[in-house]
Amino acid sequence: MLFPANLKKGEIVRALTGLVMAGMVTIAIGREIVYGTLEKVKDGDTFLMRIHGVDESIRIFGIDTPEKFNSSKLDRDVELCKVTREVMREAGKEATQYAKEHLHPGEKYRLELMDGTTHGRLIGWVYLPEEKVYNVEAVRDGYAVVYRTYTKKHPEKDQELMKAIQYARSHKTGLWAKYPAVMECMYQRYTIGNRHYTPESQRGGLSKSVKIGLAIASLLVLGGLLFFFLRREG
Repeated sequence: MLFPANLKKGEIVRALTGLVMAGMVTIAIGREIVYGTLEKVKDGDTFLMRIHGVDESIRIFGIDTPEKFNSSKLDRDVELCKVTREVMREAGKEATQYAKEHLHPGEKYRLELMDGTTHGRLIGWVYLPEEKVYNVEAVRDGYAVVYRTYTKKHPEKDQELMKAIQYARSHKTGLWAKYPAVMECMYQRYTIGNRHYTPESQRGGLSKSVKIGLAIASLLVLGGLLFFFLRREG
């Protein structure tokens, strides 16, 4: 008998409700954390993983990398960043190579599934050995920007990713050193949410370096004039 004979009806109902809720929590936890074998890295923010015998396409949560494939997104990013398709695709290839150096086919990884799907892909927070997180490492090492439209709903993860991109941007890691225009543009678009970003090369007025040069030249002229008048007075 599941419950003692002297247990009241109300107590039985509460006990059954508790068991059902506990079962629901267990199921929820089972969906949230999964282990899978990496099959293939597609690009810097997408890979294929075999989970419970099924090949699943995984979109890495909260980040975005330059595109290496011809697509409508590549067209949009090229137009926004005012760079050539070749430059954007080369940056995308380097982001993909970075992913391949950290995610190895045949190895098992722990994956925290996030809410929803995107274009039929699961969305994951990917754990590397030693409890490092690929999402954070890719941003910190300068091969991805934070896709903040989605991370804002998860404050703890958003904080980790924002700290990582601040480090990458200030230290010029990875693609920030080689493709600064691409990374700054993507940072403005996907992290800051600036849909009307204008690259520095396209802005009106003098650039910062030109302004500094003019200021130095002005100081030298003033110094020369002052020296000339002092010699005359002497």
